[in-house]
Amino acid sequence: MRLDIGTAAKIVEPGVKAGFDKGLNAPGGDDWKRIAEDWTSNSKTETYPRLAPTGGVREWDSQREVRGATQQYFTVENSMYEITHRVTWDMIRFDKLNQVNALAEGYGRQMAKHPEKLLFELLADAFTTATYNGDDESYIVDTAHTDVGSGTLGNKGTTALGVDSLAAARIAGLKMKLPSGEPIMINYDLLVVGPDLAQTAYELTKPPKDPENANNTPNWHQGLDYIVNPHLTDTNDWFLLCTNQVFKPMAIQFVDRPTPMGIIQDKLLTDKFVDYGSHMYGKPTFTDWRLIYGASVT
Repeated sequence: MRLDIGTAAKIVEPGVKAGFDKGLNAPGGDDWKRIAEDWTSNSKTETYPRLAPTGGVREWDSQREVRGATQQYFTVENSMYEITHRVTWDMIRFDKLNQVNALAEGYGRQMAKHPEKLLFELLADAFTTATYNGDDESYIVDTAHTDVGSGTLGNKGTTALGVDSLAAARIAGLKMKLPSGEPIMINYDLLVVGPDLAQTAYELTKPPKDPENANNTPNWHQGLDYIVNPHLTDTNDWFLLCTNQVFKPMAIQFVDRPTPMGIIQDKLLTDKFVDYGSHMYGKPTFTDWRLIYGASVT
């Protein structure tokens, strides 16, 4: 098909858009919703209160005890992300539009997976990401959180992934407390590892018998779900997440969800190329540190 250089960009655009949309809607593009809330944002920066109950039900005496009267807050500042598909005049003139549209589909898949990339990169940094300002000035994954009533509680380990370390982490969740000091009993239900620990995660969660004990001890971890994500690049770190509470352990807010791919600039007449682009405007964050256990293994 011979196209006029003056109108080619508009004629090619529907195929590029269709290819991008196909990739954007491919299966698996929203797997990140397993671990994260999906929020809408209406400004550059959003401010949220503590996303955990501050206390439980109590006997009603002469006065009510107000929950949430002294809140901790955190802010999330959105960022813009883009992807641009440059198509040259030669690709159009020599009828390489099948390849052009297939590339657009690949870019659509990348855009669909970008929220997942942001979330898991943030999870990998949980050991150095601050929690709320206020009475618990620590990192998301840390050894001594103070907003647990009296004393401290930790959600950080340093031991390699194994039967005993996984059990210790799950027990730590069951002992978790609210800021009032009342137990909340976090049941971690998802093991998250990078590619280097994929086989270890399988061996720990699939067999009915303890893989590290020769005495046919039942395997408590059998049936614990796990996911492997390539954005967890440390070869030894691992995480447990609780995805069965009111909030997921993480969230991502969107001002603009991934946009359709359209013409950004048409320079076919002057420079022999046209750019098609898409963007996303948002940012990931953590919700409540209690919903995450991390092991930073050296």
